[in-house]
Amino acid sequence: MSGKRAANALLLAGLLALSACGSQQPAGTGAAVPAPGPVTSGTSRSSLGVYQLSLSGAGSAIKQASVQRLGAQATEVGGLSFKSNNYGYYVDSSNNTLRMWATFDVTNTSDQPLAAPTFIPVDTEGAGGTIGTTAFKNVRYFDGSDASSRAPLLAFDSSNDPKTAVKTQLLRDLDSGSVQVNLPAGLQLAGTSHTGWKMGALPAGATGQVTLAASIPAASNSQDNPFSFDLVFTVADNVPSTTLTNIGAVQGQTPGGDRPAALTGAQTIEGVVTAVEPGLSGFFVQEEGIDADRDETTSDGLFVYCAASCPALSAGDRVRVSGTVAEYGGATQMTAPTVTKLLSGLALPPAAELKLPLDKTQQERYEGMRVRFPETLTITNNYTYGRYGQLDLSNAGRMFNPTNGNASASEQSTITLDDGVSAQNPLDLNYLSAERTRRTGDTVTGLSGVWHSVANQPMLEPEGAVEFVSANSRASNALPHDVGGSLRVGGANVLNYFTTYGGSTDRGANNAGELARQRAKMATTLTTLNADVLSLMEVQNNGDTALNDLVAALNEKAGAGTYAAVTTGSVGTDAIKVAIIYKPSKVTPVGQFMTDNNSVFSRPPVAQTFRDKTTGGVFSVIANHLKSKGSCPTSGDVDTGQGCWNQLRVRQAQALLGFVDTVKQKSGDQDVLLLGDFNAYGAEDPIKVLQGGGFESLNLRIPAEDRYSYQFNGLFGYLDHALASQNLSAQVSGITEWHVNSDEPVIADYNTEFKKVAGCTGTNCTGIDLFDPTNPFRASDHDPVLVGLNLTADAGTTPTPAPTTALSANPSALTVTAGGAAVSSTLTTSTQNYSGADFTVSTQNSAGLTVAPSATSVSPNGTFTVSVTAPAGTAAGTYPVTVTTTGAGGLTATATLNVTVSVGGTPPPSSTGSDLIISEYVEGTSNNKALEFYNPTANTLDLSAYTVELYANGATKATNTQKLTGSLAPGAVLVLVNGSAVPELKARGTVSSVTNFNGDDAIVLKKSGVVIDSFGQVGVQSMWGADVTLRRKSGIVSGDSNPNDPFSAATEWDSFPVDTFDGLGSR
Repeated sequence: MSGKRAANALLLAGLLALSACGSQQPAGTGAAVPAPGPVTSGTSRSSLGVYQLSLSGAGSAIKQASVQRLGAQATEVGGLSFKSNNYGYYVDSSNNTLRMWATFDVTNTSDQPLAAPTFIPVDTEGAGGTIGTTAFKNVRYFDGSDASSRAPLLAFDSSNDPKTAVKTQLLRDLDSGSVQVNLPAGLQLAGTSHTGWKMGALPAGATGQVTLAASIPAASNSQDNPFSFDLVFTVADNVPSTTLTNIGAVQGQTPGGDRPAALTGAQTIEGVVTAVEPGLSGFFVQEEGIDADRDETTSDGLFVYCAASCPALSAGDRVRVSGTVAEYGGATQMTAPTVTKLLSGLALPPAAELKLPLDKTQQERYEGMRVRFPETLTITNNYTYGRYGQLDLSNAGRMFNPTNGNASASEQSTITLDDGVSAQNPLDLNYLSAERTRRTGDTVTGLSGVWHSVANQPMLEPEGAVEFVSANSRASNALPHDVGGSLRVGGANVLNYFTTYGGSTDRGANNAGELARQRAKMATTLTTLNADVLSLMEVQNNGDTALNDLVAALNEKAGAGTYAAVTTGSVGTDAIKVAIIYKPSKVTPVGQFMTDNNSVFSRPPVAQTFRDKTTGGVFSVIANHLKSKGSCPTSGDVDTGQGCWNQLRVRQAQALLGFVDTVKQKSGDQDVLLLGDFNAYGAEDPIKVLQGGGFESLNLRIPAEDRYSYQFNGLFGYLDHALASQNLSAQVSGITEWHVNSDEPVIADYNTEFKKVAGCTGTNCTGIDLFDPTNPFRASDHDPVLVGLNLTADAGTTPTPAPTTALSANPSALTVTAGGAAVSSTLTTSTQNYSGADFTVSTQNSAGLTVAPSATSVSPNGTFTVSVTAPAGTAAGTYPVTVTTTGAGGLTATATLNVTVSVGGTPPPSSTGSDLIISEYVEGTSNNKALEFYNPTANTLDLSAYTVELYANGATKATNTQKLTGSLAPGAVLVLVNGSAVPELKARGTVSSVTNFNGDDAIVLKKSGVVIDSFGQVGVQSMWGADVTLRRKSGIVSGDSNPNDPFSAATEWDSFPVDTFDGLGSR
C-alpha cells in the first residue's frame, strides 16, 4: 500500500462506474454466504462475511456488476445474495461535483433474521490487496488503463438523485472497530472504515434494497472518471453508532510553523498501535488509513502516555483510547488513558516517505506518525549519544561550520534519531557498532520510525533495528595517514592534563582513578601518533610537574628516554599552558626555549628551535593556544559570526607575527612552524592575519571533506592548525588531521561521571563505560595534527644571542620624612645584544609617594636618577617603589627602591624579628587574593633562599609553589597577588599562583627548605580565612614554624572586612 492519507472514496469509485449511464441492469443473483450467528457484545462483533463487488466493462459497451464472496472464510456466518437493480448519476452544477448511486436487491438467504445489515468498506494488504489505504483495487478508466491516481478524489456520499427509489443514508460514526473481519490467506486487514451504509430489518428469506453513493469532482472529460473497480467490504449486523474523535481533528491543521493540539481535554480516539515504547512509558496510535482525514496539514498520529499502567499491547493492535489531550515537551499526547484493545494483527499504516530538509511545518504535520527517510543519512553529531542515546543525522554528509571554508548544509538538513528511552545514561546503549562505538560519518539508509518531540526537540523514534554502516570505522583510522618526510611534527590537545584535582583552578581529572585512566589513554594516543616533535595544548600550568608526568607516561609505554620535555616552568598566569616535547634520538634542541609575555596572549606561546639529526636542517616550532570562543561578554568583543573574542584573537595573531620575527632573529633560521589550537576555523580572521603575514595554512592541503579536528553542535571544522613560513613550505612533505577524537562519542573518554564504574559517585552512575585505554580513540575532544618534513641542511647555523638588560639602583633603600625634603637614588641600565630604541622609564608605588625620574627615557647603557618625596600625612612605614625600563620587543628590567617614611622626625617602628614573616592575608570576592611578607629584621634579606607553598583543600603535599627572588630591605614588604584580581589590587604586587586559595587552604613560608612561618593547618580543610582581610598584629615579629598545629586567626591576626587592601604594601 502507498500514500499518506486514506482514500475513503475509492469505494465510491466503484459506485460511480456502477451507476454511470443511468441504465437498468439485468436481473442476477450474487453469491450466497453462510447464515449469521449471534453478535458478540462488548469488544468483539462477528462479521457476516467479506465480499468483493466487481464492476466489469472497461473498454467495452457491456457493463456488468456482481458481488461474490472473497476467498475461503471458514468462520463466516450469515447468508446474503446481491442483484443489481438500478444505477445513475448526475452533475451537481453548484459545485461541479459528479454524484453517483447504485441500488442492489439484497436477499437474506439464511434462516436467521437480520436487524440491520451494515455495509462497511475494509482496507487490505498483501498479494491482491486494495490500493493504498482504500477499499478498492483494479480501478480503471473506460479504455482499460489504470485509474488508481483518481481514487483519492472520491468521497462516500448519500444519494439525492430523484431517480433513486431507495435513498440509503451514509453513516459516518459506525462503531465498527470491534468487527472481526476474517480474510483469506495472503491478505491482512489494514483498516475497517467507521463509515458505511445500513439497511433496514431483513427477516430470513426476505429481500431489501440498499443504495450506495459516491461523489467526485467532475472531470471536464467524462472519460477521465473511473469506470471499473473491485470493492472489498464486510457486512455486520446492526452496527451501532459511537462518538470518536478523528486523530487529525485532535492534532488540527498546521498551515505553517508549529501548532499545538486543536482539541484538548477529554477525548476518545481509535486507531492502530504503530509502536510500543516502554522506555517512553507509552505507545503511538495512528488513525487507520481508510479513516484518515486526507488533509495534508494535519497529523494522523498521537502519543499515549500511560506511565506505569501501560497495558500489554503490540504494534498492529487496534485500540480505543479515552484520556486527556494536552501539549507536553512540544508534542501532543494523551494522558490518564483508558485503553480497550479491539483487534490484533492489523497491518500498520504506510510510512510517509520524507526527504530532508524538513521545516517546522513539515515536522509538526507528521508528529506521531510513521515516517521513512529513503535517502542515505550521515551521523553528524554524537555529543549526547552516551547520555540520551541520540544521534543527529544529515542528508548532506558531515556538516561543517560555515566559517571553516567548506560548503556547508543548512541546520534544517539534520534530524535527531532517539533511542526510545527517556531515562538518561543508559547501560544498554543502542546503535553500538562491533567496535563498541558509533562514530560521526557512519551512515544509514531507509531509516523508518515514528516522528515525535522530546523536550521540545523533534526527533525520530526508530522502528525495528537500525542498520548503520560503519563508513568511518576505527579500523580505517587506526593510524594517522602517511605524511612522508624524515621528520614528523605534530600538535595535540591533551584535554586538560592536570596532576592535581579538587582545587578551584583544577580542570582535569576529578580523582586519582580518573587521572590514571587519562594518563593511560593519552600515552596510547600520543605514542601511536609517533611524532618526533609534538606541541601540546591544555597542560596544567604547575611548573613542569604535569608535563613531566605526561612524558614519563609516554616513556613507560614507548621505552625509557624516547621522549623529553622542553621545560619552561610556569608560563603566564592561566591554569593551563602550551608545551613542547621531542624525541632526543631524532632532534637536538638549539638554544633555549622562547616565550612572549605580551599581555595580549591568554596563554603565552612557547617556541623551541631544533636541528634534525638526519638532515641537519634547523627549524623552529611555536606552540599556540589562542583565546577560546567561550565565556562571552555582553558587549564589546561579542559574537558577530566567528564566535566571541574574535577581535582579541586577531590581536593575538598579530602579536604572534611579531614573536615569529623574534624567534627567527634569535634562531638565525627562517623555517618556522606554527602549531596549536587557534580557536579559529579555517576561514576566520585570525588565520587570515597569519596567512597575510607570510604563512601557508598547511591544513588546506588536506581534502576538504577531511578538513576538521573538532565537533561542536553537530558542525565540524579545524581549530587545530599547522602553518608554515614561506621558507618552510617547500620542505613540507605532507599533513593529516588524525580523526581519532572528534568523531568519537564523549562517553568513550576517561571521565567516570554517570558511568557504572568504580570511581563514579552520586545517584546517576548508571551509564555504559566505553573507555578502553588500549586503543587511541577519544583521548581528547580535538584531533591531533601531523606534518611531515624533509628539511634542507643548515650547515653552521648559529642562533643570534638574545638581547638582555638589567637595571640596578644605588642606593636601593631610602629614608624620607613625611612632608620633608626629597631623597634620590641613581639607576643604571646594562644591556647586551640589543639594537633597538632607547628604553622608556616608568615608576609605580601604592603609598602615594611622589616619585620623579630625571628623564622619561634612557639609553640601553645609561644612568638616570629618581627622587622620592613623602607628602605630609603619609603614614610611617616602609614602601616599595618599582622602577621599570622598557625597550623594543618588550625587553624590560625592573629595580625596587624600599622607601622608609618617618613622621615628624620619628623613625619607623624598630625591627626586632629574626626572619621573614607572613604579615597580611587577603581573601576577597572572586579572585581578589593577596599575601604580604614583612622583613622585621635589621638586615637586608636575600629572598632567593625563600619559597612560599600553597596546600589546597586539606592537601598534605604542596599544590602550588612560588620561589622568591631579589632582596628585601629592613622594614620592607613583598606582596604577591592573584593574576585575575581587580586592577587596584593587582597593581600592589607580583602575580603568583600561590594566591589561588579559597579560605580553606594553608600557606607555608620556608627558608632553605625549613618552615619559618605558616597560615592555616596543613592537611586540614577548614574555613579559617574566607571573605576577609587578616593583618598580623603589630607585636608579632616571629612566624609560626609548626604548620601542623591547630590554627586560629584570632590569636595573632586582626580582621578587616572583605576586599580591604588599602594597607597592603606597608607595615
